[in-house]
Amino acid sequence: MPLTESVWNESRSWIRALYAQILEKDTVISFLKQKLHQDQKGESGDFRPATTEPSITISHSTFTHMAQGKG
Repeated sequence: MPLTESVWNESRSWIRALYAQILEKDTVISFLKQKLHQDQKGESGDFRPATTEPSITISHSTFTHMAQGKG
């Protein structure tokens, strides 16, 4: 039976890794939706000046910490 337990543990680990990736992507999507909503709300009146710099500059590690509940 140790082989079955090993396969079970590998499957469990794989599922946890996938779940962590889903949480990370969900956090990114939520952040981008919030940012889009704020941008649309700000554009309802006057136009904002165009810039060549990206408005979102968050590192991958920030999202990882947010997904793990540390941020």
